[in-house]
Amino acid sequence: MGSPSLTKSFWCFIAIFSLALGYVVLPTTSAQANDATLAIEKSVVGNQDTVEPGEAFSYLIKVSCLSLQDPCLDMTVTDAIPSQFLITAAPQPTSTRDVTVSGNTVTVSYKEDVGNSQVGLPAGAERDFQIGVQLPTDTGVPDKTFIDNTAQVTASNAETKTSTADIRTEIPAVISPKTSKSWQPQSAIAQSNADTTVTLGIRNASSSTAEVEKLVLTDDTPATFEKFNLTSLGPITKWPAGTDTVVVGVFISGAWQESPPTTDSGPFSVPGGGALSDVTGVRFTFSAADGSRLPYSAEEGAVQIDLQLRAKNRSTDTPIEPTSSETVRNCATPAAVDTGDQTTTGTQKCKKFTIIPSTVKVAPTKDIFPDQNGDYTQDGGIVIGQDSGVSMKMTAKNESAFAVGTLQIVEPSQDPDYPSDFDKIDVESGRFTWPAQATSAILAVECRSGSNPSDQTFSNNPFSAKTQDITDFGCANGVYPSKISITFAGGTATNPLIESGATAGLDLHGIAARVDADNLPPNGLRNCVDATEISGDGSSTSTARVCDSAEVENPNGGTGNVTKGTKGVNTIVPGQDLDYTIRFKNTGNIPLTDVVVFDPLDTDPASVDNPFDAVELVRARTITSNPKSTLFIYDPDVSAYIDYATASNAEKVRSTGVKIQLDDPLPVGVTFRAEITVKLRQPFPNPLPTDWPDIKNCFTLQAKANGGDLLDKQRCRTVIVVDVPNAAIATLGKNIEPANILRPTPGLLDQKVTVKHTLLNDGPLYLSKIGFTDTDTDFFDAVNFVGNIHVNKPPGANRVKVDVCTTDCQAPADNWTYQGKPTNSTSPSIPSGVNNPADVNGIRVTFSVNNDKDEILPDDAPPTGGKCPNANVCFDVTARETL
Repeated sequence: MGSPSLTKSFWCFIAIFSLALGYVVLPTTSAQANDATLAIEKSVVGNQDTVEPGEAFSYLIKVSCLSLQDPCLDMTVTDAIPSQFLITAAPQPTSTRDVTVSGNTVTVSYKEDVGNSQVGLPAGAERDFQIGVQLPTDTGVPDKTFIDNTAQVTASNAETKTSTADIRTEIPAVISPKTSKSWQPQSAIAQSNADTTVTLGIRNASSSTAEVEKLVLTDDTPATFEKFNLTSLGPITKWPAGTDTVVVGVFISGAWQESPPTTDSGPFSVPGGGALSDVTGVRFTFSAADGSRLPYSAEEGAVQIDLQLRAKNRSTDTPIEPTSSETVRNCATPAAVDTGDQTTTGTQKCKKFTIIPSTVKVAPTKDIFPDQNGDYTQDGGIVIGQDSGVSMKMTAKNESAFAVGTLQIVEPSQDPDYPSDFDKIDVESGRFTWPAQATSAILAVECRSGSNPSDQTFSNNPFSAKTQDITDFGCANGVYPSKISITFAGGTATNPLIESGATAGLDLHGIAARVDADNLPPNGLRNCVDATEISGDGSSTSTARVCDSAEVENPNGGTGNVTKGTKGVNTIVPGQDLDYTIRFKNTGNIPLTDVVVFDPLDTDPASVDNPFDAVELVRARTITSNPKSTLFIYDPDVSAYIDYATASNAEKVRSTGVKIQLDDPLPVGVTFRAEITVKLRQPFPNPLPTDWPDIKNCFTLQAKANGGDLLDKQRCRTVIVVDVPNAAIATLGKNIEPANILRPTPGLLDQKVTVKHTLLNDGPLYLSKIGFTDTDTDFFDAVNFVGNIHVNKPPGANRVKVDVCTTDCQAPADNWTYQGKPTNSTSPSIPSGVNNPADVNGIRVTFSVNNDKDEILPDDAPPTGGKCPNANVCFDVTARETL
């Protein structure tokens, strides 16, 4: 073979020559059919040669591609594990092999890259894997059986090879009878004389070396026969493997009585005579008529017995009438008798049966509460003389352990011993909720006067609806119900449908029109409801009632949360607006009427020390839209309040007071808000005298409640007049965390660094924008910009804009190519168009207010929380390998 340079020249010549002919000839290394050689070796790990029931071991499979040059293409190993074993662990798939397990067959396909877009196992390579298996504890494999296991390996270019490993069974003599049990149905209603069937199973699960001669199956649980009578003894529906004879035994009158051996399958009569109902235990002994040993079997024999629920307990003769569901436990016991007449008892298998109370039971609930808008959620209060809204929510739940035919809710309770203030409530609307599987409902209404309306019938068949509105109770106009009942039905007498746990509902809403002093604490607005449940056949009825009350209050007018503020600003600066906020809330339980606000304090601004002598009105507005209100300003030229909406700009500038008058009452719980914007009047002393007074601005809130009681409250806010140059002052800080990092190392992830900028409005001005530009050439030359931008907006700012530069960083930032858009996000991204963040060599971040007002407040420290703690702007960079 020539030198490398000669070989290279040779193939270059071939390539050039071939191109001249219109095609290229390249050397091939693709393996051809049967060019490769496979090898496989299978063994038991640790050279283990025997296995016992329940023991686990592993097979080791080694495969090789023995070729010196050709890889083994598409190499696959298939191992069909013998059916006598269970697979406990299969090899895991990896990037170089696929593994599938189907039944007891394990397939491992190798997909290592062997060149020319082919996969398999490289020439000269060897691989191995293990498969964990177990011989089941109850195996039926005979003792000293050799179990062979053969694995094969294939490849598309090699002959198939196989390898076999065997292991011998060692089966100790273990006697193990097994049983199973079912009981159908699993429940019944007391006093129903319900018929049930118990199926008992038995098999010989002993080892193959055990010599079992008989299988014995016993069912004599005392608790079972205390509640049940035997009605059928057998039949045998399947004989246990190897048996054809049975001895039937019964426990009766305190002793066991057994039949002669028989090959009959039953049902059987009582051995020795007697009634089936007197039997309190049964036993079946299975064997082979020829006395042969019984084999191991994975399949059970089965025998049935029928039981009927008694009306009375067997031992006490008392009725079986539980008040709650009662559980009866029944167990079957297996046993095996060997050829030496030794008996081995196996593990019991038990089933539970539930005896359901035969009486119906209904559980009602009731909730009464203030509800001003009829949405069945509590709000406001119930106040004497205010026609307060009130709602009631009532339910009736079927707490019987079985389905019933009828559920009914009656409001108010018809029991005269239960209190009712239903006559103080004018019910105007309602709704009802269907209980599960009810198919019809009848609404019956009695009116306080006049004739009663016809019953209304609603259909719910097929069952679909959940809640349905009652749009009209049917009483005459202005007349309200005195009694409302809703009756749900479903099914027939023999097949009732309203299932156990189903809940019916009735909700009513109206006005507490006649509450009085008798309803004040501790009594409240009292009311009770009846709930009735009827069994499907009508033989059993249950009625229950429940009461509730809602608190009633005397009328009480009040205002709270009365505040005047300036949005956190403590100074007023010449030429800059200042917002005064006014806020108050109706904290009483009745609406406030004749509500009016005067700013400053008095109805006559000329009669007080008026702050409007120093400030002029810029604008006034009400933030609360409901209730409606009207704004007025005081015009000193006419010594009267005039309408703000129609006032001229000159009238607004010379005004010396603001009045806000609510057009409608202020409802309970409602907060009213308004805003008055002012600025210092011009000309203003410059420089400002050192003894210039602060500006104190107050307002008076007046309102009436409870038929004319006057409420009068005042709130004030003082601001300092500051004489400053017409410029803002801000502080910018920059911090890098961590301060020291490792030089980038090939193969290791780059260490990220967080750059933090702090931007503070040092005041006293409050601003419309604040920002910074970072184009530090030395810094961006040493790092790659990553992104991951997070911001904490300065107080008052509500949006942020991010601009970046790549190659034009020396130009003014407004001329940069990549300009962002304002966003309210706290994780803004760099502008679109930047293909690689590492190209960023400068950044500008600008915080602003979306209304362009001066609302960014002075501050002395950045926020400590968020994703950019102790800073306003954070972003990540990584160090470059070279500058």
